[in-house]
Amino acid sequence: MVKNEQLEDTIVTTHIHHLLEAQRIKHPDLVVAKDDNLELTNRSLTNVVDRLANRLVNSGVQEGERVAYIGSPSVEFLVAYLAVVSIGACWLGLNPRYTSDELEHILKDGRPSLILVPSEVDHDVLGQLQDASSRVPNGSEIVSITSFLGVSSHLWSDLAAEELPIELAIRRESLDPRSSVALIYTSGTTGKPKGALVSSGALGRLAITQSAQWGIQQPRVLCNLPINHTGCLGDIVTVSLYANGLLRFVPHFDIEKTVQILRADNINGLFQIPTQLMRLFEDFEFSSIVENQLELVAWGGAPLPERYIRQFRALGVRLQTVYGSSETVASLTYSPEDATDEQLASTVGQPDPEFRMHLRGKEGELVEFAKAAPGTTGEVCVKHWTFLPSYLNNQEATAAAFTEDGWHRTGDIGRARSDGLLELIGRTSEMFKSGGYNVYPREIERVIDMLSGVKTSAVIARPDPEFTEVGCAFIELRQGVDKADFLSSVSQHCRKSLANYKIPKEFVVLSELPTLANGKINKAELRNFTHADGTSTSSQK
Repeated sequence: MVKNEQLEDTIVTTHIHHLLEAQRIKHPDLVVAKDDNLELTNRSLTNVVDRLANRLVNSGVQEGERVAYIGSPSVEFLVAYLAVVSIGACWLGLNPRYTSDELEHILKDGRPSLILVPSEVDHDVLGQLQDASSRVPNGSEIVSITSFLGVSSHLWSDLAAEELPIELAIRRESLDPRSSVALIYTSGTTGKPKGALVSSGALGRLAITQSAQWGIQQPRVLCNLPINHTGCLGDIVTVSLYANGLLRFVPHFDIEKTVQILRADNINGLFQIPTQLMRLFEDFEFSSIVENQLELVAWGGAPLPERYIRQFRALGVRLQTVYGSSETVASLTYSPEDATDEQLASTVGQPDPEFRMHLRGKEGELVEFAKAAPGTTGEVCVKHWTFLPSYLNNQEATAAAFTEDGWHRTGDIGRARSDGLLELIGRTSEMFKSGGYNVYPREIERVIDMLSGVKTSAVIARPDPEFTEVGCAFIELRQGVDKADFLSSVSQHCRKSLANYKIPKEFVVLSELPTLANGKINKAELRNFTHADGTSTSSQK
């Protein structure tokens, strides 16, 4: 781990643009970005970023203004991100899976001064964007990145360096390391998405700390997470660039395509959400790639069932799980190098020692995590100057995200363990009361996921006339598992590990659980699930 004094001095004094630019200068001929159509070295990446940055400045984009880009992970996306950040503007990624209404909300709230689209944009995506923009007063100009730049993307690798115009040079010299460089909208499962502002310092800290945790010299990593997601922008893109790694962009997750690219591009670091890792094991070639090629497999956002951890361990690969959020950007915890299978499956690791972490009890009392007695439970609260400057245009939500004395409330319920690791047992927004008892869905999901026939599960609450609320478990089974046999035994399995009030009163098997754009299970959609009797989960009595 980088020493606190050195790390703090760097991120306080060095803007993320300069931090990444310095790495590019050190290795100009290193190939750092690749997709199916384009490949750039550090030198060519710098040249095209500088040219786009100059065009943005000349077009009138001011410091602090938002510049949006809609598209999938690609070299064009990377160029747009780096150029926007380099002029002191604020990056806003738009997911092409957004509906017109979702785009309208974000455009009205984020108010980008310009929207860039890929050189080859899907007509339906462009139509959705134009429709949404037309309903926003004084809507933003929408322009193709290549027409705006004046050079087709297939020529970017051959662009010569341009002398930096004085205005651009001055703009870059005045970049503030404490300024906001990105605007990331939350998934919005409990309401309208909120725009979380991300500071340069937060991305800089993540780049330095997490690249050291990876422990891979010049990593070669796959990037297939949505561009509006912290996992893509921070954990993969920014960290890999700082580590002088290769970013292999893929538009979306596809098992067969992913396995082909893992092998063809000699990927040695794989950072995915658990559902993606579980599905990759469906391809028989994946195990061979893990055993002979991958150095590190890491995940975050949800637990990975222990049986998959054992599979990875049997193939000799290093494993790591992390825990963070759009609001913190940086990973708050990392699993220790010598973590057991159970610790990797049940915990999110140990807190970064440079962050202050407390557990907040029911009455608002704060207990320092490092001194908490085993079994102490509470909302995870953390403090660092890089966390969430604010939610854009939402003072009420910003105030609610912090305690009166400045501790950021993550919304996650954590439990201290005797081994010093943090166990997440639920979200404050997901906890429900059944017969007067607090029930945390994540605890139940972990028990269900232990069954060999389960691929993944999600537990939500539904109304009940006797207990007020009870659990309803939605389950996706592995291929070949008999649904009737599973349903006849799952309740009995839960009774072995859970108190009676925690056992779901209903188990629903679906062919595939719905997911959000970031790959996490969409519990909001499950709450509106229509059952065979015509009722929905949210209305059942």
